[in-house]
Amino acid sequence: NLLRNRHKNKPQQQTQLDALLRLNAPLSEAYLLLDNFKHLLSTSDALQARRDLNDWIAMAGQSCRQEIVRFAGNLAGVIERIVNAVRYRLNNGLIERFNRKIGMVINRSCGCKNLNWDL
Repeated sequence: NLLRNRHKNKPQQQTQLDALLRLNAPLSEAYLLLDNFKHLLSTSDALQARRDLNDWIAMAGQSCRQEIVRFAGNLAGVIERIVNAVRYRLNNGLIERFNRKIGMVINRSCGCKNLNWDL
């Protein structure tokens, strides 16, 4: 339930998630930050993404969890890369698919005993 998008939860799953978040304040904070981060990555406007990202980094920088503060500090150094990913809708899906195809070809070729064509 934590990793699923909120709008994809069934009513029972949402009730369980709400109960869990009420019981655990640090988890609730991290969940809200994650939800906000997903939202800022879903925009197509690079300027809005930059403003939202700066706001998110400031908000995460005030967290009580050191891990979140450190993550926000790391993001501050790569804002332009994230904005470019939003602007151009970049991801590594094509590269990963190509690497998988190469791996499949290599696995298939493992059955060849001898590639010596000089008879």
